[in-house]
Amino acid sequence: MDDYAIAYIKLEKDISFVLEVGWAGNVSHVEERGYIRILGDEGGLEGIGNEAIVDISYHSRTENFLVDTKPHLGKVDLPFEMVKSFVKSIMENRVPQLLDMRALYSIQLLTQYINPLRKIEK
Repeated sequence: MDDYAIAYIKLEKDISFVLEVGWAGNVSHVEERGYIRILGDEGGLEGIGNEAIVDISYHSRTENFLVDTKPHLGKVDLPFEMVKSFVKSIMENRVPQLLDMRALYSIQLLTQYINPLRKIEK
């Protein structure tokens, strides 16, 4: 591991989380796996993937059952979308946005889980 960082982040309403990130710049990216785990007091998310986190699952519980859910995120051709974003940035004379693909998956994930939770709160 070349670099490693850990942070304790405290938000309002007694919400806090620990963020751990580790990476190595001098490795082959062939078959490299990425992992993410977000743990909460009422549930958690786990994600695995190669260049993007694409296999995501949500784990929680009801009064009587444990619940494991996988959202349908849709199929995205990442190399094509990255080239498309790069070409668009050239045509619009702006700096290329390297996080466009990650944002796409984040939006899909948030839409899948956050919106239904908001409906439950109402």
